[in-house]
Amino acid sequence: MHIRSQCLRAVAFAVVLISISYILNILKDLKPISMVGSFLWSAMAIVWGQRNHNRITTLRIRRSLAVITASLILLFFTRMCRYKFFEGNAAAERYSWYLYYLPFIIVPLMSYQAAVCVGEDENKPFPKHVRALHYATTAMIILALTNDLHEQMLRFDENGVLHHRPLYFVIVIWSVLLSLAAFRELLLRSMLLMSKKLWFIPVIFTSFGVMMLTWYYINGGSPVLFGHKLFYMQDGYSLTFMGLWEGCMIIGLLPANTDYNKLFALSHTNAQLKNRSGEVKYSSHGAQTEGRELILRSKEISGGSVVWTEDVTAINRLNRDLEQANELLDEENDLIEEENSAAEERTRYETRNRLYDAIALHTHAQLNAIDSTLCSIEDLERSPETDLLLGTYVKRCANLMLIADGHSKLSSEELALSVSESLESLSLFGIDCLLDRGVTSMLPAKQLIAAYDLFEAAAEAVCKSCNAFTVTLGRGAVIRIETDTLISAEMLENAVHGTGLQVHAAFVDGTTVITAGGDSDG
Repeated sequence: MHIRSQCLRAVAFAVVLISISYILNILKDLKPISMVGSFLWSAMAIVWGQRNHNRITTLRIRRSLAVITASLILLFFTRMCRYKFFEGNAAAERYSWYLYYLPFIIVPLMSYQAAVCVGEDENKPFPKHVRALHYATTAMIILALTNDLHEQMLRFDENGVLHHRPLYFVIVIWSVLLSLAAFRELLLRSMLLMSKKLWFIPVIFTSFGVMMLTWYYINGGSPVLFGHKLFYMQDGYSLTFMGLWEGCMIIGLLPANTDYNKLFALSHTNAQLKNRSGEVKYSSHGAQTEGRELILRSKEISGGSVVWTEDVTAINRLNRDLEQANELLDEENDLIEEENSAAEERTRYETRNRLYDAIALHTHAQLNAIDSTLCSIEDLERSPETDLLLGTYVKRCANLMLIADGHSKLSSEELALSVSESLESLSLFGIDCLLDRGVTSMLPAKQLIAAYDLFEAAAEAVCKSCNAFTVTLGRGAVIRIETDTLISAEMLENAVHGTGLQVHAAFVDGTTVITAGGDSDG
């Protein structure tokens, strides 16, 4: 419906324009309005060119149509010059004739060039044949303007009568062939592109001017109605090319920034374009707003502002879903933290129980001995020193095992502290005890505990029979024990069995010397 109204308006405009031109031809003898017809057509070309500049977005096509517009204005200007401005000036009249033929050389070329650019990349170079046509056009323009030198286009005889020469016919053939080529190129592209169903509209627009030219040449000049010329050849020529390109723009074959009102009408963005005064110039029909959550937005643009609404219903719904998901995640994280805490606590209990079990197993013999004496008050009163020695070992051995848990090596100072406390308990038996701490070093935890077990085994063996007990640490061995009582080497080896600690025992001159570990034991 929109295209039909465009066509009807264009046809009505052409009819009105020709009618006005005919009326002006009737009144041409009146001096003030004798050239108004040429001014009228020139003004129409200027308006058309300005609209093309504002509408067409493709640079190459816009420039080509701008050259066509300038050429059509030149056509009507030279028509006025030939008959009105330079009468009696032969040279100026001749050159006005030469300039008159330039539009017939340039307009067909620019039309063909623009037709070739339809639907093509602007950065793509012109085809080679188009560049060749540019050279040919330049040559013909030069030949036309230098006709005085060769007279191969026009020749004026002594009486001023104009005679056509070969170059004139070349220009006519050039104009016809290139015009047909441009028309064919546009017709093919309109049938191939999205506007293929509307290809006939440019044909109708062009045929209006073509019929005027055909009528002109069949008639042998301007058609006469009631004794006055109806139109001139230049009028039909202008309508032919303006109608061709206007039809192409109407069907959308040329990219044009028109029909913003239709764009907004079809849009569901619920937007409005306002001028600087705040008046609404374009407005969309708007989308359904019931049950929607909308935010009003505005932005200053050149010449006014744009106002629109954004539907944030989906975004808000997603945010709510995300909040719910976060709450679930927080709850799950709390549960996971509780589970991890419980698992950690359980692991800690298990580790502690495992360690306690290992300590109880390791000191089982001493604990049983203490338990047997605690069952009888008489036994307790008879041997409190023995229970104190055993209890000190149980306490210090448990301490060493707790420290060793998770550590591969321990300081020899821990062994010195344990031995020192046990020696205090051993001294209660009336034994002279001595400890040489030696140099502090890091020892494997397993061997350090084994060395303390060896000390305890030796102390339990001699606590009721010896008079002196000496312990040396870290002087070429992990531990060295000297006592004045014989001790069984087999019993001592059983105390450190499976620990990797080597034990050497010797009884020399009434003294038992026990050495455990050394440089070879790591």
